[in-house]
Amino acid sequence: MSAVRRALFRGACALVGLLLGGLVMMGAAALTEAEPERARPDKPEATARPERIEKITKVPTKKPSKVAPLRSVLLAWAPGGLPASAHRLLERTSGVRAVATVDAGLDWIESSRSSDGTVLDRTPGGTAIPFENAYVNPADYAEFVSPADRDKVRSLDEGETLFPRTSEELRGGGTGVTLRLKSGNLTVAGVVDDVTTGGYEALTAGPAPQPWDGVDRFLLIRLDQRARTGPVERKLRSLLQPGQPLRLRPSGVNPFLRYGDSVLPQLIIKANFGEFSARPIPGDRFIEIDETWRARNIRGFTLPVIGEVVCHRSLIPQLRAALKEVVARDLGYTIQPEQYAGCFGARFINAGPRHRLSHHAWGIAVDFNASENPTGIRPSLDRRLVSVMREHGFTWGGDWLVPDGMHFEWVEF
Repeated sequence: MSAVRRALFRGACALVGLLLGGLVMMGAAALTEAEPERARPDKPEATARPERIEKITKVPTKKPSKVAPLRSVLLAWAPGGLPASAHRLLERTSGVRAVATVDAGLDWIESSRSSDGTVLDRTPGGTAIPFENAYVNPADYAEFVSPADRDKVRSLDEGETLFPRTSEELRGGGTGVTLRLKSGNLTVAGVVDDVTTGGYEALTAGPAPQPWDGVDRFLLIRLDQRARTGPVERKLRSLLQPGQPLRLRPSGVNPFLRYGDSVLPQLIIKANFGEFSARPIPGDRFIEIDETWRARNIRGFTLPVIGEVVCHRSLIPQLRAALKEVVARDLGYTIQPEQYAGCFGARFINAGPRHRLSHHAWGIAVDFNASENPTGIRPSLDRRLVSVMREHGFTWGGDWLVPDGMHFEWVEF
């Protein structure tokens, strides 16, 4: 494992519990389900990879500033979404001191320029760079961030955004950068810790854009020192359908606002495995990924137990090591090769609107025993297999709020 990648993962781990208040939370279950690898769509006309994307070979190593977390902050998230009325309801709830709503989803960068007009990103015609963005009311959200970044958040105006430091590295520029997105144009007003953006590639003032296909809504809630969580949970459940899952977490769990337990942000995935431009296929969950990135990174391999796989080349050493250990422990029978449902899959997540890219799109997730472990069902996967995979740097979807028992994905080298 390279020193650079090791440093990045240490930096990501160091984020846990660091943000003052609410950004030490993670969202709940990833609503994903496996889809067997299928022949990709007809290859689009060959296009050159955007120049800036070609140059992303360095992994950022800076760690965010350490800020002691408060223990009176909660994060709420529900599969299917919390209604907008939840914010107002909680503001009127006894024991609640502050509430902030974060609406996050997927946008697409068509081009970007530095403050002096230098082109940073230029994508081939018809393609764009997937870009996760979080929208907030700056005055509300500033109450939940590090004092070092609070003024930057408060001063955000319409049409402005903040980059986390890793986005500054990926884009090759920070303050003053202009982004031309599919949803509109934004100007970068400053650079903050990755924690401050909740792991998103940008933190933007205002409501989420109307053209977005979908939004994940998170609520950050600060309680009075002696307040209990029960009233908050009851208020939120009153807004949900009977039986709809709700995640309500205290501080100190994870700094990233995500749709799934232990799922790393797209920001970190890009820093480790590269960034591509792509074209969503109308009416389909698949995307057409830039052929240059794909040819360079997505390869076929033969591995123990499961045989032929197509994955990101950087994932293969640890996946091979994990499967070798499965064999060494006489656990090969716990994986049914005929139920292997794929590694690389250029697509969105399978459940809900097309507002998140699956990490299968980077070729860094694998699905075992798919037909026996469908999404939302209590997993039957052998826990000894789960243990081996975790020891080799994978997280398991079987522990998510809405379990995805077939699913393993990369979290560390």
